[in-house]
Amino acid sequence: MALLAACCQTTKAQGNDFGGILEVEGTHKFSKKLSLDAGAELRLRDNVSEVDRVALSLGAGYKFTKWLRADAGYALLIDNNGDRITYDEDGDENNFVKSYWGMRQRFYAGITGKLDLGRFSFSLRERFQYTYRPEKDSVKVSYSKYAKALEAATLDELVYNKSVKAKNKCLLRSKLTVKYDIPNSNFKPFASCELFTGEGGLQKTRVNVGTEFRISKGNDLKLYYRYQTVNDDDYEGDSHYVGVGYSFRF
Repeated sequence: MALLAACCQTTKAQGNDFGGILEVEGTHKFSKKLSLDAGAELRLRDNVSEVDRVALSLGAGYKFTKWLRADAGYALLIDNNGDRITYDEDGDENNFVKSYWGMRQRFYAGITGKLDLGRFSFSLRERFQYTYRPEKDSVKVSYSKYAKALEAATLDELVYNKSVKAKNKCLLRSKLTVKYDIPNSNFKPFASCELFTGEGGLQKTRVNVGTEFRISKGNDLKLYYRYQTVNDDDYEGDSHYVGVGYSFRF
């Protein structure tokens, strides 16, 4: 209940962007308990006009019982970091940073509990993730000079190269999902809420509403809407997304 209340509270903020997500995920079962998962994701932003992220992932899962599963894996994230303004401790504009492509490496491990009640299925996943961003050269200019440069059109004369520092980040991701199995239908609607908690408290919230569709045995489509609010400094703003996913077993 606390998780649902937090989700409802944080989604009151207004979104400022519309994007798209394309996902492909493959699963191979070595046995009834052990499986291998591989995935790829393309994320778009700025009214689906610009690539935001390309991600590749590989992981494994182990089912202890019908209702308890553990998983762990690795993801390579290639991010298109847009133009942004950094702020000092007093909340005043500090630097202007031009857009750049960067890479992050992510490791994760988690556990998921599942409960079936009639045609409803409830699951709660707790996942710990560690992300490393290596140092990257970018272009910075003090905000005061940037503001003046906008008027004088001399920004190129004022910028200077400066490395974006390497960064380590740890998060706990708590995700509650509810699914409903419609009788005699290939559709399975779902809703989920995910909280990202790290140093300083709640940093991000994601709410998904959509449906899965069974194409054939081992082949499924997913269509969903996502609303995301952000409280951290990862260059993201509050956003709306439409996502399409395809999953298969091999």
